[in-house]
Amino acid sequence: MANSSNGRGSRKNGDGRRTNDARGTARKPAARPSGNASGRGAGKMSGKSAARTAGRNAGKPAGAGGRAPGKVRPKKMSKEKRAMYRRRRAVVGIGVVVVLVVAVLCIYSLIRGAFAMHEIASSASAYSISRESSAPSPSATSNVPDCSSSDVQLKLSADKTTVAVGGTVTFTAEIDFTGKETGGCFVDGADDSRVLVIKSGNDTIYRSDACQATYRPLLMFKDQVDSQTMTWNTNSTGDTCVDDSTLPHVSAGTYQAQLTLVDSPDVTSNTVTISVE
Repeated sequence: MANSSNGRGSRKNGDGRRTNDARGTARKPAARPSGNASGRGAGKMSGKSAARTAGRNAGKPAGAGGRAPGKVRPKKMSKEKRAMYRRRRAVVGIGVVVVLVVAVLCIYSLIRGAFAMHEIASSASAYSISRESSAPSPSATSNVPDCSSSDVQLKLSADKTTVAVGGTVTFTAEIDFTGKETGGCFVDGADDSRVLVIKSGNDTIYRSDACQATYRPLLMFKDQVDSQTMTWNTNSTGDTCVDDSTLPHVSAGTYQAQLTLVDSPDVTSNTVTISVE
């Protein structure tokens, strides 16, 4: 039995499948539109899209519908951040002002100090010059003369005349006024002026003026006697002043002690002999 479709004949082959009739023609694929037709269609679509876009953007200012290519819109800063930055700027500004004020004050103080030192130095120099030029020569404040051998007498005594090596002898030194002047005389009764001298033969072993003593001015007049004690620890002095405890002890032997006035060497006392055993 023959079927017809679209004027084309077909028949079944031996395995039951249909085959095109030899007289029919093979089905052709749908023809593709030509390049001109495709171009015209694409052009129409592009024109419509452009028209729609232009219609949407019509009446909008430039940049209102979107960001311009290549530009980034800056982010808006919150009020809290703006306040924080303002506070930071205020703190930095105050700090700068404080530093400047301190620097100015330091420079001002240095300049004032330099001027003050210059003025002090100038006034001190002027005062020194005025003192040197206007200082009067010292004048005598008393008509009392210094004591001489005719005015005073020295006396020396000891609590013992025999002592062991390293022992101690205590002397009593006296200054007696023997002059006839009613006004008296001056004498220094310190240990470095009324000096205790101890010798061994011609060698001086000990002097009480090896160290400086406090000045003791004495006004000696009729019946005036000055008495002081002096200690000898059986040691020997040198040319310089050292502590008495560091002085070396003398060896066993015989020693002579005597007083003398430094300002009047001819004023001497009696001699006391000490035996060191």
